[in-house]
Amino acid sequence: MKLSSLMLLIFPVATLLVCYILIQLNPEIILVDLLFVELEIKKGILVVFSFLVGTFFALLLEFINYLKLRKSKNKKI
Repeated sequence: MKLSSLMLLIFPVATLLVCYILIQLNPEIILVDLLFVELEIKKGILVVFSFLVGTFFALLLEFINYLKLRKSKNKKI
């Protein structure tokens, strides 16, 4: 098994384990005020949600940058 295949298996499992640990270690309920709505959310779930949203935006911006670079490379050739 190649190292890249092994890392492809280990990274998601490690991420899920860390998310589970964060949720279990932060059971306090906090009040989140979103302009017109107030939500009561566990602190661990809020941390995991913000991590996932940040990861999604980073991947989206990286994908847009990749497409832009690929398009400019094709124009030069």
